[in-house]
Amino acid sequence: MFTQKNKTTIILGAGASKPYGYPLGAELIDNIIWSISNDWIFLACPESLDCNHRNYNLSEDHVFTVLDDIPLMDSFENVVADNNFQSYNNINLNHSIASTDCSEGRLRAINYNNNDDRVFAIKLSQIKELKELKDFLISFSPVSIDKFLSEHPNLQAAGKLMIYYSLLKCERKSIEKFNKEFNKFLHPEINEQLSAQDNWYRLLLNEITSGIGKNNSDAILQTDLDIITFNYDISLEYYLRTRLDNIPITKSLITNDFYKDNIKIHHVYGKLHSLNDFDYGFIGGDPDKEQLDDSGETLINTRLFLMSLQLSRRENGDPIKIIGERDNFKFPHETNKWGKCEFYRKNKNIYIIGFGFEENNQRLLDFNTLFSCPSGEYE
Repeated sequence: MFTQKNKTTIILGAGASKPYGYPLGAELIDNIIWSISNDWIFLACPESLDCNHRNYNLSEDHVFTVLDDIPLMDSFENVVADNNFQSYNNINLNHSIASTDCSEGRLRAINYNNNDDRVFAIKLSQIKELKELKDFLISFSPVSIDKFLSEHPNLQAAGKLMIYYSLLKCERKSIEKFNKEFNKFLHPEINEQLSAQDNWYRLLLNEITSGIGKNNSDAILQTDLDIITFNYDISLEYYLRTRLDNIPITKSLITNDFYKDNIKIHHVYGKLHSLNDFDYGFIGGDPDKEQLDDSGETLINTRLFLMSLQLSRRENGDPIKIIGERDNFKFPHETNKWGKCEFYRKNKNIYIIGFGFEENNQRLLDFNTLFSCPSGEYE
């Protein structure tokens, strides 16, 4: 068990999330380039406005404001589904065709509600800022999207949007791994499991629950663990909650406060979203009920793009930050008097998993403090 007497902090880098379907730095860049080049989304536009052009800008409110409207999203999703919007070259719709063959023979639009709003299918590369981001990434071939965006502030809005989009796509895939691991005894025919050696979340869960039995189930409330992560994803939160909340002898003891007071996960650069806001892996729709045709994939991409746009533009909450936007990170138990010395000296164990030791992140951790802290007890 992790207790106050055995105080432990775990520090996580990108490699810690790799076994669960999330990319390392260079892989994330490749994913972004691929998505911009290949992914299609639906856009909505009032018929009274000129949306029948090939390229778009993220600042075009007449397109993206309508897309932001979730009820409208639901409305045109139903129309697309009802009319089998599969092949963009061969569409037979009862709804009026607003435009045909607008882009590369595939861009189509349909009226989908009483407000004469139309649905278009476009590639992400038809959005000016995203194409520019893709071209820069190909030209510079960086290894870290964070550092690259910090050096190119004009690309940050598009870059953050695509970080959200790419990682939310990974979230949909990761839930498949978790569900298979969770149900492997019920479905032994599933052989695509998380291997025991890669599934360190399982090892962590085992350590959290070690020594807890039927007669001392309340011992789980003695847990005292801090996790400092440089990752945006919330796969660890999801894993721990779905497992701990379902242990028969402890689930009645674990409330939301347990994840604030006992197992505390601190995201240095922010996180994709909160588990209280959305169901993990379901932002694009139920992964178990995905449509595999073109229209189904485009609907999923559109939902993910919609949510990414909202998350990247939100003024409240905790939007993600990149290297250079975080000058300091206050550690658990850090005080103005002792600074990070108190944090390092109060921990009996500090584990570092999947951390790349990037220069700016090392500065935030301030490892040099370990060699300069005064001896003695700390308040």
